[in-house]
Amino acid sequence: MSPRLPRLNAILAFKTAAEAGSLAKAALALALTPAAVSQQIRQLEQQLSTPLFLRTQQGVQLTEAGKAYLRYVSEAFDILQLAQQSLLDEVAPPRLTLWSLPALASKWLTPALTQWQQAQPDIALAVHGTHAHVDFAATPADFVICFGDHHYPQLEKTLLFQDDVIPVASPALAARFNDARDFHRAPLIHLDWGNEGRFLPAWRDWLLAR
Repeated sequence: MSPRLPRLNAILAFKTAAEAGSLAKAALALALTPAAVSQQIRQLEQQLSTPLFLRTQQGVQLTEAGKAYLRYVSEAFDILQLAQQSLLDEVAPPRLTLWSLPALASKWLTPALTQWQQAQPDIALAVHGTHAHVDFAATPADFVICFGDHHYPQLEKTLLFQDDVIPVASPALAARFNDARDFHRAPLIHLDWGNEGRFLPAWRDWLLAR
């Protein structure tokens, strides 16, 4: 017969203390007393016949056996979470989650979704407006509309729009520089677009393209 598995709350106490490095922090996270967490871990160590922690004044440190056990425990909890999410996805109605640049979502995407929702009334739709990079592994995103082609190198991408960039000047200033090749002598204003600006042309790019 296989040996009896430890109680799940004892394993959870061990995992929480190992990740926090402190019995007190683990107790706070689990809504228990430090003594209760310590007792559960000692019972686990007795059942496994090996110490999992070294107790110090600064907290707890994993033994080599504790490090090895934590890897298995963490993987087991990840599998349990995947199983739970899988069951929730089966009973939940179909849902499409889309992340988009805020301005694009409000001015172009949202007005255009009415027709799609009429064609797909049984599918719930969630639209999130953000400039941040979206991690598909950590969020329920199905699609992302972003700027530039540097994101998501291993995923399928489709070009939706192409920007047109033109110089803008007051009529008085433009009259002083009839030839675009003379614009380099004008008082040029440079804009910092942040990380997304890597794909926007600067004045030098525009002048070289003339």
